[in-house]
Amino acid sequence: MVRKVNQTLKYFPKKQKHGENMAKLGRTRGRVKHNAFDNRVYYKPTIGKAVIRTKGVDRRSKAVIARNEKLEALEGKPEHPVTACVRELRAKYPEEEYEHIPADALWECLSDKMRAL
Repeated sequence: MVRKVNQTLKYFPKKQKHGENMAKLGRTRGRVKHNAFDNRVYYKPTIGKAVIRTKGVDRRSKAVIARNEKLEALEGKPEHPVTACVRELRAKYPEEEYEHIPADALWECLSDKMRAL
């Protein structure tokens, strides 16, 4: 499925104040709204049944937290992976095709840049 880059970028989380939701080891609050009972029920077609998830994320990896800190340090700079990938893709495609840059190309570029962090 080919999506436009502008449609893909809207799925990135909204900007937050620096350090507001920085990942820490242990249980963190997460970003998804839940029901009054502090859980979320949804159907998972791959296993064919309903799954119940509680809120929050259990962070155990120091490597992930180190990578998140590097990303926060790059926020707003041209070296940030998202900014660099959009710049590369705009250089690769002519100006009249900016709206039709395949999302797969963006994800491929992002995964390469994230591995390099």
